[in-house]
Amino acid sequence: MSNSSQTICFLLVLLAVFFTACKEPAVEPDLGYDYYPLQLGTERVYQIGSVIYDPNGMELIDTISFQWRESLVDTFSDEQDQTWYRIERHKRNQEGDPWVFHSVVTESRDATRAFRKENNLLFIPFIFPPDPFANWESTVFFDDNETVVVAGETLEMFKYWESRFEVVEESMDILGEAREICTLSHANFENLIELRRVFETYAAGLGLVERSVYILDTQEIDAGKPWEEKAEKGFILQQTLIKFQ
Repeated sequence: MSNSSQTICFLLVLLAVFFTACKEPAVEPDLGYDYYPLQLGTERVYQIGSVIYDPNGMELIDTISFQWRESLVDTFSDEQDQTWYRIERHKRNQEGDPWVFHSVVTESRDATRAFRKENNLLFIPFIFPPDPFANWESTVFFDDNETVVVAGETLEMFKYWESRFEVVEESMDILGEAREICTLSHANFENLIELRRVFETYAAGLGLVERSVYILDTQEIDAGKPWEEKAEKGFILQQTLIKFQ
């Protein structure tokens, strides 16, 4: 090989090394997993306020307030070797009362979906990454006509559910600290006799921080009357995170 050929090869090698050194390292995309953190030992305490419409009771409306604690206490693997988290739920009427065990739910997560199994129903409460143009069926694993009983009355709670993001990556003060949040709706439907409205807000590093649920039915057809006044059966629930550790 001539000296000129050797020089050209040497320069080509130098250029290849130079461009390799200057190439930016690959950056992993942020898929939003921090909005649905799953970590053993974490604990969330929520303040719950609910209004139950009981047409068979002494009063049509019953208002209840209590606190709810969810603790991630254990993990296990299913038949597909997917990791699930066991979450123990405790309830008390107010601050200072002893916690009383209530129930267990389980949660998991794969590359694109979060899963929550509650009352033997498997939900998809969140998808990754958060996308303002995405929608999904959070109740795909069970029949939309599944009924629940509230105050002795049967409700088709999951009619008209369709999940979508309403707000993506905005800032909000949560527990005294600014956090990025995503707000989504699982249901946002209304006709003259049915209201199905379910909104949730998730904060980075905390998970679920707010939930608002309106599941109401009526036979009083009055479009100008507020649902809080004309509802004959169903419930309203407001849930807010008050402690995370």
